[in-house]
Formats: sequence, structure tokens, C-alpha cells
Amino acid sequence: SSDVCSSDLIRDVMKSQNGPISLWDLGCGCGTMACMIFNGIKVDQYVGVDLSDSGLERAAVNLQGVASSVQIERTEIKSFLVTSEIACPRFILASFSLHHFQPDELREVLKGVEKYLEAGAKLVWVDPVRQAHESRDEFIRRFLMDVFANWSSLSPEQLHEVESHIQQSDYPLDDIERDKLLSEAGLVVETTCYRDEFYTAQLIARQT
Repeated sequence: SSDVCSSDLIRDVMKSQNGPISLWDLGCGCGTMACMIFNGIKVDQYVGVDLSDSGLERAAVNLQGVASSVQIERTEIKSFLVTSEIACPRFILASFSLHHFQPDELREVLKGVEKYLEAGAKLVWVDPVRQAHESRDEFIRRFLMDVFANWSSLSPEQLHEVESHIQQSDYPLDDIERDKLLSEAGLVVETTCYRDEFYTAQLIARQT
């Protein structure tokens, strides 16, 4: 799956890093992606940020075997980036969360991220991405065709919930839009770790 492929490639990059690893997980859910990425890598401090009580409870349990210190923040991503007084992390993970923001909001989120990327810290951005010249509606139609064809483990009711969520809440960008918002926030793509017809995973750094 794309989750597994992207986590494997990101983990390869992480293994080349020296020194202690601290991580903020923006929109962490139950911490699944962080667990996959950091499997076998020692994380000294993990901070998970989300609004889902059930997800945060599971994240606290799931990350116990991955990180030495686990801290859970029940708050909205934008608010966290404005008010957090936690020491700047080595990595900020945004996995399947930032595409829920419309462009103007996302610009502010990325500006919030930029101020915490000190001393070579990186944003790990994993999200859906539209193809060139593809509209939001065209992407959603294409994505839902894949969902209905391949997400066979879900019941019809669950598939309907997924469809409704995507139509109401997903605002994937294309590469040009992503690069523009990153540039406006003082950020730049350093490495593309994974790319397929629906998703991309990138390491983002401050502009030099």
C-alpha cells in the first residue's frame, strides 16, 4: 500500500540522521503512520496533536513502544502551532492531515510550521496530490473509483462515510499549488521520498 511504501522510504532517510529524534505528529489520529515510519528508530520525544479522543487514547498506547516520552495534545493543529511552548522538534510529521485545510488556511499552517523548523529540522508531509491540470472534483471522482474498487474490507455503510468525508473535507493540491504555498511560507521541498498516482511523501526544509 502507499502507507507502507512511503513509510519505508521515509524511514530510510530517518536512519541517516544523527542525534536524538523528537517528533510532533500533526493530526496524529491513532499514531499509525508514526509507528510505521519510526519502527526500529529510537524516538526520544513524541508529541501527538489531534481532536479525536478515541484516536488520541490509542495513539498514547501505540507509541509507547516507539518513543521514550509520549505527550498527547488534544487541540486543533493551527492553535497548537500558535500557542505551543514545547521545544522545537527534529521532525514535524503531517500525515494525511494537511489536505483537510483549504489553501488560505494551509498557508497559515505552513507558516506556523516554518517557525519551528530550526537547526535543520524537517517537515515530513504525506498527503494526496492532484495531477497537473486536474480539478478537485476530477481528483475526487478518480480517487473514489479506486476506493470502491479496492477498499474491499469496508462495509457499504463505511464506504458511504468515506465518500462523504472525502467530498466534504478533502482539498488536495497539485504540485504547483503545493510549491507556491511552501515558498510563501519560507519552505522548500528537500526530498520526494514517494510518489504514486494519488499520494506523495516529501521532506520539507526551511529555505536557505
